[in-house]
Amino acid sequence: MPDARSANVRRNRASSSAFDTYTRPATTSPASVPSIAVRSAGVTLSANLGALEKDTGHWGQARASFGRARDIFHRLGYRRGEGIVLNNLGLLELDVGRFSEARHCWEQACILHREVGNRRSEAYALGNLAGLCRQEGKLGEARELCQRALATFHEVGDTRTEAVWLFDLALLEAEDG
Repeated sequence: MPDARSANVRRNRASSSAFDTYTRPATTSPASVPSIAVRSAGVTLSANLGALEKDTGHWGQARASFGRARDIFHRLGYRRGEGIVLNNLGLLELDVGRFSEARHCWEQACILHREVGNRRSEAYALGNLAGLCRQEGKLGEARELCQRALATFHEVGDTRTEAVWLFDLALLEAEDG
């Protein structure tokens, strides 16, 4: 059975390879690709690179990549993408202990997802807000947000995630007495 060190070496090699893939200059000439495709590819790369940087602890770089992706989505008027990036940025802010920034990201993501009818992503943002409230000891607010997320997952027919939120709601109820 491999030990933890060899698993870490493999994970670091995989992360290094992923960084190389995302940061390597493109071999396709931008002149040969329609401009919207170039912008879309760039925003996808920025968002994916941000997620990779977050997962490997490169917080500042991740924040910058998510910011670039959010700005491009905003300029393109692609509000769904902007909301998804904001949800991911909220997770980053939570990971580094910036709770008010995380809350702001998730509140904005909820608004954007509601406006475009992306109920599933709205439910994830609501659930993230619920988790934040729970961490802050605001159990009543956490319960309300958890119930809203649960109801939304039920509405969209996502029974697997609905089951997860039922479990989280039960934990909240037990915690709150």
